Amino acid sequence: MSPDPSTELKAAARQATAWLYETALPLWLEHGVDRRRGGFYEALSHHDLSPVHDYKRLRVLSRQIYVFSQGAQRGVSDAGAAVEHGLDFLLNRARHPDGGFISRLDLDGEGLDQTRDLYDLAFVLFALAHAYRLTRDGRLKAEALALLDFIQTSMRHPAGGYVEALP
Repeated sequence: MSPDPSTELKAAARQATAWLYETALPLWLEHGVDRRRGGFYEALSHHDLSPVHDYKRLRVLSRQIYVFSQGAQRGVSDAGAAVEHGLDFLLNRARHPDGGFISRLDLDGEGLDQTRDLYDLAFVLFALAHAYRLTRDGRLKAEALALLDFIQTSMRHPAGGYVEALP
């Protein structure tokens, strides 16, 4: 009799989940959070876990806020603090003065690419939603609604839909 594929799939899912929450997240919490300058590193070296790039992208910042929000909900130690750390960098360093958030910053949080990219902004909304679900901080809901308003008013394409990026 051959093994039940659903049993094998469930076992693989348990292994993947254990790896994510017991190995990957703790590694990123220890080495991927830029505690000195804010935000998160883009990638880590396979050799010594040092940062690989000299920039930080909005998309990665937003995804890490989401991932650490998930970790915090599952009880991963220090994940909630990483969410707050990422939100601080997002809301205080990555904001564009004309609305939305810039696509790329240097390691110190200075703007390298002022583009407001719709795909990146979707990740910001995703991050804000999951951080709000974790914290119930009304400020995050207000930020998400303000970003939606920015997208609706500033990124709407005259022929329908939305522009991909500003400028």
